[in-house]
Amino acid sequence: MKTPDDIAEMLRLKACGWGLKRIARHLGCSHHTVKAYVAAGGVKPFKSPERPNCSMASRVGCARGSFGIVAMRMSCARTCWPKKA
Repeated sequence: MKTPDDIAEMLRLKACGWGLKRIARHLGCSHHTVKAYVAAGGVKPFKSPERPNCSMASRVGCARGSFGIVAMRMSCARTCWPKKA
């Protein structure tokens, strides 16, 4: 996360016509970072990753066994998350 001064400078330089990569070189960060802050118009809110609500723990059983937690995660991944095409 960049400081508020860095973010303000990003927006000011973009308004002056600078490109994303030039701003990134000037501030010493990635052009992807600059792109995200410029697109958000300033400070971007933190967004936690969305995870499926899976109640596999009750079906897999106790997670204290030697492979319990691994089995629970693998089973949850197989049933709750869509496969990539």
